[in-house]
Amino acid sequence: MAAPVRRVLVSLVLLVAWTGRATAQTAQEWIVVVADDEGFRRALVGVLAPARMNVIVVADVPAPSVGDLSSASRLLAERELATATIWLTPSATGATLVTYDRDRDRLLVRELPFILPMTPFQAEEAARTARTMLRALRVTPDVDRPPPREVDAPEIR
Repeated sequence: MAAPVRRVLVSLVLLVAWTGRATAQTAQEWIVVVADDEGFRRALVGVLAPARMNVIVVADVPAPSVGDLSSASRLLAERELATATIWLTPSATGATLVTYDRDRDRLLVRELPFILPMTPFQAEEAARTARTMLRALRVTPDVDRPPPREVDAPEIR
């Protein structure tokens, strides 16, 4: 009688472990995007999808001033229950790309040499740049530390 009980317990443990792993793999992340360029938004959806990042397009938010970028990004991410925000705004020489990570409460700003609206190639390149910027926010510490270990990379994304 001990062997059947042991089998059931082992089966339950394996089932719980498998279910937990499957749940972790299907966890979705939401990214708020404020951009008028439809090609960029479309490219961003394609670039972020493999990392289980979903895009929430918000059109009712004007671009904040440079001094208000952090607080506006934080409020927008909180309002939409998102983990990050991405802004694409026109600038004098092209476009400005801003990424904000809510968990780190940090942002990165990068000038792009692309005039809006972007060509499909430019939109794809800008979307990959935004993804890289989000990763950089999550990997780069505020203080000098060694780079993360390879085994930790899946958690960082």
